[in-house]
Amino acid sequence: MPTVEIVALIAVFLLSFTLLVANFDAALSLLLVLSVLLHKEFFSIYSWDLLPVRMFMLAFSVFSFWKVTVWLKENKLDWIKIKQFCLQPFILLLFSYWFVNGLSLLFTENLKASVLFFSFQTTIMVLGVVLYQRLKRQPEKVLSLIKTYIFVAFAITLFGFVQLAVYEKTGFIFGALWNIPGRLARIGATFWDVNHFAAFLAALLPVLGMLVLASRGWRKKITYILMFLPMATMLLMTSSRSGWIIAFVAFLSFLIIILIKKWGIKGVYGL
Repeated sequence: MPTVEIVALIAVFLLSFTLLVANFDAALSLLLVLSVLLHKEFFSIYSWDLLPVRMFMLAFSVFSFWKVTVWLKENKLDWIKIKQFCLQPFILLLFSYWFVNGLSLLFTENLKASVLFFSFQTTIMVLGVVLYQRLKRQPEKVLSLIKTYIFVAFAITLFGFVQLAVYEKTGFIFGALWNIPGRLARIGATFWDVNHFAAFLAALLPVLGMLVLASRGWRKKITYILMFLPMATMLLMTSSRSGWIIAFVAFLSFLIIILIKKWGIKGVYGL
């Protein structure tokens, strides 16, 4: 069995790396799917907490290192270009955040956990830099990725309803489901933590709400509404106060922006 799992890990790594080289946009879509498969009992391979998405990020780091090496060779260490790149506000912010977190390792009381977390932050910083460079002038691709993520969220929302139905009918629990005697179970779908699932939904629902308002065709509007309603219902069913707060603050911010545009500062006073 361990041999099969090691082969599976290598396969995920090779598939991810090949896809990154052959079709970067498709690889990003794969990342969005893998990023929600976080339930450790379901998705850990070979070792606890070793998830498919981590193998993708390892492949992504190797891919990025290879691309940077090629770029440096082609530009022959053009320090002017490197300096211009590093001084861009977004890149500067990312590097500063990463550097400060690196310094915090000096004060840790749990070095192993801190190093692992810093390694995770390093891969996220690399991802942020690469996505910024590739997508900063392609808003249509950014929107496409956001829509893909919303469809992924909708799919695992439906999975959450299946979880609840199976539990209510048979008492069987699979995936993240927190059964509370005398109360409706809290649903976490494919996440490990119910609160993380709630935060995921709360972050995407305001964007989906804007797609409902901004879409021109009635078919698109109906499609987005039919996705919004079950996702909003699922957010309520997580019973996550932190998730609810995120959604509430997003809605409040939206109201403030609309009122300022319509009535100026008087709109804020009214709110």
